[in-house]
Amino acid sequence: MKKLLNYLPFYFTVCLILGICFQYYFTIWTYGILKSICILLFLLGMLLVFRNRLLHRVTTFLLFVFLGICRVYFSNDTNYASYYQHKITKNSTALLVISKVMKEGTYVYRYVAQVAQIDGVPSRGNVLLNVEKDSLKTTFNTDDSIILPAVFTPLKPPLNPHQFNYKQYLARQSIHQQVFLKKDRYLLLSKGRFSLRGFSARIRSKINKALQKHPFSKNTLAVMNALLLGQRQDLSNELLNKYENAGAIHILAVSGLHVGILLLLLNFLLQPLERLRKGKSIKIILVVGLLWCFALIAGMSASVVRAVTMFSFVAVGLSFQRRKTITFSLISSAFLLLLVKPCFYLMLVFN
Repeated sequence: MKKLLNYLPFYFTVCLILGICFQYYFTIWTYGILKSICILLFLLGMLLVFRNRLLHRVTTFLLFVFLGICRVYFSNDTNYASYYQHKITKNSTALLVISKVMKEGTYVYRYVAQVAQIDGVPSRGNVLLNVEKDSLKTTFNTDDSIILPAVFTPLKPPLNPHQFNYKQYLARQSIHQQVFLKKDRYLLLSKGRFSLRGFSARIRSKINKALQKHPFSKNTLAVMNALLLGQRQDLSNELLNKYENAGAIHILAVSGLHVGILLLLLNFLLQPLERLRKGKSIKIILVVGLLWCFALIAGMSASVVRAVTMFSFVAVGLSFQRRKTITFSLISSAFLLLLVKPCFYLMLVFN
């Protein structure tokens, strides 16, 4: 515990968490991006001016608290003039780009889509796309582009007390509205857009097709997709309930357990590289690179990114034979995740 209190990133992480919580729950900063940057630069300047140790520490902590506030403010699409809701008129059309294929419902297919344009003008923001199962002959894939009327509706809050708040869950992913796609009311554009998510989706599709060539049952194939590729869309509710009742539902979510096993396997297989000159450095680069390749193939979900980030720090710490590697890696990975995507981490912590 004493060594932990002497670890500076621990204090930086606590300050970031305070700033993120202040902004997320109380919205204390609404004064624009330019003013945010000016205050951050002002606090940085004060660090160079102050010579008193107490003032220097207080300013440092204030800097990271305000940095947490700014990260939540910057990550909220509604704070930008290019947010799609600011551009919609009565007869507007929207260009949507599929960014994620979600688990299908009883009557609809669900997707997360980026609103790339409104009436041909570039925009930003994400929506939940609902497609009736009888209205399409084929389903959409990641990176597909669709033009449709810009008729967006707010997400509905839970109807019963203590029910899962799906609206709040999506809000933490910067999704505040949804659109229902009707038959013959859209235009599917030719594919030409490239993204890492789309590339990983195509790799998963090829792996899945290879698995389908073997005589696996539907449930077995769904479990293999969950364990190997981090995709749970094909798991039936009945199968999920069985795992949940057995207390083993966490096995189906690719997270620290799977990535930890992968790290041990990679360390063992790449052990001979340490005999080479600068072999340790080569081994670290390969291990971390392969871990992130796995994260990409698994869809870069919240649990995968969290686990791979932490074990990347663990891999580096183990190579240098540092003590308290796990504890320091957990704090460092939390700090990095909070800094890069604060609401992404809030979704992990509070759900």
